[in-house]
Amino acid sequence: MSGDASALAGVTEIRARLDRPLIVRASGRDWFITENGGAAQDKKDAYRPTLRDISLSVELISDYSIYAFQDELRNGFITLPGGHPVVSQSHVCRTVCRRAERVTVRVSESYAPPPGAAEYLNRLSDWLYVVGRKAVKILDIKETYWIP
Repeated sequence: MSGDASALAGVTEIRARLDRPLIVRASGRDWFITENGGAAQDKKDAYRPTLRDISLSVELISDYSIYAFQDELRNGFITLPGGHPVVSQSHVCRTVCRRAERVTVRVSESYAPPPGAAEYLNRLSDWLYVVGRKAVKILDIKETYWIP
């Protein structure tokens, strides 16, 4: 599955250690990240972060305020702000559904997909969005919004 970015849906952990394979825990298993950002199962294909890579990553994650993460860094990790796994998974499912919808539309120019397939995928992605919003309400989650 080398280079399959879809394997990285549902990332729960990133392990970046100096001159050691870059590992991402996603979809219930560990993946080695290649130099071009793909996912690989073979350790020999893994990118090995430099000191500069790790330093820059920590600076960006901490918004250049490493002191706010001192206690976590002593324990060897940084916890990023985020929502709830149920909400995250609904967004991942919606993303996959939207991708399937785009592929269906694209191949419909050459092949005849089942009638209503694209419309169904569109409605399903809308429903998955609503599931995520409803989960926020039911679980009483305070969401962290990304503001560009």
